[in-house]
Amino acid sequence: MDEKDIKLDADVVSAKNETEKLPEDIEKKVEETSSDIKDVVEKASEKAPENKNESDDEKPVKKVVKKAAKAGEGDSNRPKEKVGEKIGKSYTSRKFKGGAYSVVLSVIAIVVVIVVNLIFTKLDINIDLTDNHKYDIHQETKDLLANVTDDITIYYLIQSANENDTQTEYFSRFFKQYPKENANVKVEYKDPVLYPGFAKEKGIADEVMEHSFIVENKTNGKTKYVGYRDIIQTELDYTTYQSTITGFDIEGQLDSAILYCTTQTLPVALNVTGHGEQMLGSSQTSLLERSNISVVDTKLITYSSYTQLLDACNFMIINQPSSDFTDEEIQLLKDYMTNGGRLLINTGIDSETLTNFRKFLEYYSVGLVDGIVFEGDSNFCLYNRPFMLIPSMYLSDITTNIRNKKLVIAPYVAGLTVLSEKRDEVSVTKLLYTSDTSYSKALTAEVFQKEDGDPIGKFYVGVQVEETNTENTGKMLVYSSGYQGNSIFNDAYMADTYGNVDLFSNSIDYLVDGVAKTVSVEAFSAAEDVLSFTQAKASRLALIMIFAVPLAFIVIGILVVVMRKRKQ
Repeated sequence: MDEKDIKLDADVVSAKNETEKLPEDIEKKVEETSSDIKDVVEKASEKAPENKNESDDEKPVKKVVKKAAKAGEGDSNRPKEKVGEKIGKSYTSRKFKGGAYSVVLSVIAIVVVIVVNLIFTKLDINIDLTDNHKYDIHQETKDLLANVTDDITIYYLIQSANENDTQTEYFSRFFKQYPKENANVKVEYKDPVLYPGFAKEKGIADEVMEHSFIVENKTNGKTKYVGYRDIIQTELDYTTYQSTITGFDIEGQLDSAILYCTTQTLPVALNVTGHGEQMLGSSQTSLLERSNISVVDTKLITYSSYTQLLDACNFMIINQPSSDFTDEEIQLLKDYMTNGGRLLINTGIDSETLTNFRKFLEYYSVGLVDGIVFEGDSNFCLYNRPFMLIPSMYLSDITTNIRNKKLVIAPYVAGLTVLSEKRDEVSVTKLLYTSDTSYSKALTAEVFQKEDGDPIGKFYVGVQVEETNTENTGKMLVYSSGYQGNSIFNDAYMADTYGNVDLFSNSIDYLVDGVAKTVSVEAFSAAEDVLSFTQAKASRLALIMIFAVPLAFIVIGILVVVMRKRKQ
């Protein structure tokens, strides 16, 4: 063995001695390094020249050994941290500070929520965040209460044990808002078990139920009982034959009771019969009843003069006649109008046989178009149903609170026209109209598409007529009605979602002219609200959901991929 080999072996031994001082994990690494060094040395000894000078291969080996030794010395000489010091440093770390900050903010937020809830509960503050404010009283109720000058007390009949149940809280949320609008209105709870004779003392002969109300006008002594069955709306499930509650008419019934107690003379409406007229819909009847308007069916032939009609009612209703009026009846209606009478007319769709009735309307410059109106503009009809019109509205007292706010639906209706020739004392105000692209189809037509010879729009769906003379002003509202009893005031479209119920209510207010005030507040529905779209809106929505939204996701995905590739 030559001196070079001996020297290299000595270096290896020296390196091994150094590793004994290293921690276990470093020692393993050094052993592995030493074995590699041996292999390098053996290979180097085979090829190295025999001289005492160090070859170039020795230098990297020594450097590796020295680095390993230094690493071991550094770890072995490093002082070990105590547990207390580690815990102390953890409290000053950036991670701990960030977590502590989040915890403090969360605690503050919780405390603020609790304090706000306590304040709102103490002050009895409720905020309705629903889109249509279904838990707040309507503006119509506020307007009604603003005119109440009598002392009104609302007695809520509820057992003391049930004052905190869900239904009581829901009812209370409504009627507790009444005193806030008018200090003349007060609310009291009465337990029918503790005070069994209370209702009879107030003149209520009916058997009272829980969750019912007694409204009393302490100024004039009038009272009205609002029963629980009058408030709830139910629907029968024909599969289980069980009734389920679908809505609550608490606000409308309370408004009606207050109107009843504060109105001295209640209005009367004569519903004309004897010409195949359609019955009034349940929604129309309900609104009239809540407005404390008595509806009396009558035949014109029982009246000999217009003065009898004027004495008998505040206004008359002619609802879709199917057979004609006599000459005497038409003359009676004309005299009635001339002397300040009020008429609400829903025309029929098949008016060819109603010769006298058509002449009566033409006497007031209103013409009837035979057939059903179809809308040619998809912006003015329901989706895929051109015969379900959504007429536009002129600004008037009758449409002012509906125009640009709610849709009025006119199903299967005939068209009205305004004649160019009219008497000087007659004025006609247009209320509802179709687009210029609408057209009318005869009932015998085999296709719905427009054909040559079909009358074209625009058509009117509602008009307001006034006949003025030196002493009186007669008022008449004419609305076009539809095929098989369909009407602009059909029950299906008298929901709060549409403007039909407001149109009917405003029409009655116009005709009674301050004698009474209608209650058009719709019952609170427990069902989900249904969205209605015009055909044009539905088509645009379909394009957005089917094409625009997926395309947007695709574009965003492509942009993300391109940006990632650029960063790489």
